Amino acid sequence: MRNLFTAIMVVALVLGSTGALAYAAPGKVTEKDTLKLLAEVRQATDKYHDVSVALADGYTNDPLGTGPLPCEPAMGIHYVDLELASDLDVDEMTPEILLYEPTDEGAKLVGVEYFVAFVGQPAPVLFGRPMNGPMAPHGPGMPPHYDLHVYLWEGNPDGVFAEFNPNVKCGD
Repeated sequence: MRNLFTAIMVVALVLGSTGALAYAAPGKVTEKDTLKLLAEVRQATDKYHDVSVALADGYTNDPLGTGPLPCEPAMGIHYVDLELASDLDVDEMTPEILLYEPTDEGAKLVGVEYFVAFVGQPAPVLFGRPMNGPMAPHGPGMPPHYDLHVYLWEGNPDGVFAEFNPNVKCGD
């Protein structure tokens, strides 16, 4: 029993010292390659904790030019990179959408979303799993599409890849 406790503590210390890998593992993700990829995506998107960096890199909360997108309960506010969302490529390192939760201190990055228009192709595969869809447009100007939510920055009791995250709130 003592050896088991010692082994668990060593593993916890190693994972804790790698920060991103340990934090990138909420929910039910256990595949080693997926955990590594999630850690890499966290590193690639870390700069977007500052929403002004996201804006400077081309993400917008007003993709249609009709006013800011609302906060979607259990998802957050969507900041969309129209250039990425308009092509038919998806890449884990460059999410089309950033998900923010409004707080008294400002926008808090909670996750990312991958998006690709449906034009008859099979579901793209990211993180070793097919994207969700094809699904109908959610609003004006949105095409039928595939998407995949990834809650990297806010733990999700339903899993990292669940569409909704009950921990994400739209205000008080």
